[in-house]
Amino acid sequence: MSFLMALLKKMLTALAEKFTDTWDAALPWVLFAYHEVPVEILGCSPFDLLFGRSIAGLLALLKSAWLHKTDIGTAKQTCEFTLKTCEKLRSGVESANKIAAQKCTNAKTGYDK
Repeated sequence: MSFLMALLKKMLTALAEKFTDTWDAALPWVLFAYHEVPVEILGCSPFDLLFGRSIAGLLALLKSAWLHKTDIGTAKQTCEFTLKTCEKLRSGVESANKIAAQKCTNAKTGYDK
């Protein structure tokens, strides 16, 4: 299990380096990625170990579309859905950051008065 803890520590470190002021807002997405991705040593993901089944995240959708579907249209739709979802998440994070920055400014102005 120390391997998993080291992996989580590396993920959190990378997150904190990239998003110095807002790393805590992205924490749920890091934890989701950590739980979803299979660990080679274990042969399964942490989510599999905890709940006894696989989680159907974006990576699982893409993998299913490319490996199990012969219809190119279905794979294309899955990729488009994944890209749209990622864009929506990115947009949501940007909006939340703008709102948080404005609230901080308002709070500072009120405190300074």
